[in-house]
Amino acid sequence: MGKKIVRLTESDLVKLINRVLDEQTAPPMGDNVKKMVEDCFMKNAEFKDLVKVPTCKAIAMEILKTKELPSDMSQGMKCAGELASAIGDDLFTAFGKLTSIGSCLIDKATKGSPVMY
Repeated sequence: MGKKIVRLTESDLVKLINRVLDEQTAPPMGDNVKKMVEDCFMKNAEFKDLVKVPTCKAIAMEILKTKELPSDMSQGMKCAGELASAIGDDLFTAFGKLTSIGSCLIDKATKGSPVMY
């Protein structure tokens, strides 16, 4: 089979690089943690495909670790954008769902068994 040449636009290349970087910076999750995060996303946004929302995954890990909502709005807006695209909502609706998801994660982190990373 011969080699195939694929031409990428600058926009395609930027998207590809950003996706790879997002996947590399998203922290790995243990099964227990993944289930807790998926449960909160399902309960509050009817969504659990965390691969499509790597920034949200990273924020969820931070919330579970610190047991408080993050103060960095730039990451929150990026996460809301990812979630809005993934579930087909507008940005403001997705941002509102993130507050509920964050509260759910704090509840799970402060009650019951300790979080295993």
